Amino acid sequence: MLIRLKLLFFIGLISFSSLSVCSSEQPGPIKIELKDNVLNINNEKIKFPAKLEIFTKLLGKEYRNAKGFYDYCTYDDLGILLVVSNADPALIDMVYIYYSKLTREESLPEKMFSGQIILNGAKIDSSFDITKIKGTIPEYNLKKDDFLYETYEGTYKNMTITTLIDEDTFFYIAFSKDN
Repeated sequence: MLIRLKLLFFIGLISFSSLSVCSSEQPGPIKIELKDNVLNINNEKIKFPAKLEIFTKLLGKEYRNAKGFYDYCTYDDLGILLVVSNADPALIDMVYIYYSKLTREESLPEKMFSGQIILNGAKIDSSFDITKIKGTIPEYNLKKDDFLYETYEGTYKNMTITTLIDEDTFFYIAFSKDN
């Protein structure tokens, strides 16, 4: 799984071949909550791989589609990037929530996430504290892996959570199905 994530950022984001823009009505504030190993976005249960239509219902029609090594649905105004399944373009394999830009890749959201993330009752925001995250989701046993940046990844009951930081900069938190 970690190899796939590394490829996603260091190959996939720079190797897209076409970009299309769609109109979109953006929803109000976004609330992402992980409780008892169930991911909810605005109180809608998300199970991976999730249907793209669930996200378009919750977040609006995808603002941009980037095609390449992976296909992405990028919600520029929300700070959210969805990774489309290679097996089925109607499914989403991963959800990335961005707090800071990792690189200047075109497929990354233009704005950063301004909604709420709640992990087992604890609010997580751009002031990011890996100790706090580890403490709120100990069952995921987040482990550090140094690969250009500090990546923390953990899996519990078929869901994987990944974070990426560089010193004091919190780049993203991602949710996906364990492979």
